[in-house]
Amino acid sequence: MGKIVLDRRVQKTRKLLQDAVVELISEKGFESVRIQDVGPT
Repeated sequence: MGKIVLDRRVQKTRKLLQDAVVELISEKGFESVRIQDVGPT
């Protein structure tokens, strides 16, 4: 099986989302994060 190469834009978007989720959890705590916190503001 070959390795799947992701577009750089996809990689950047995933990294930004991961960083944002980590920051949100560190600020509010895992149990306090809601779907509404992730959506557009």
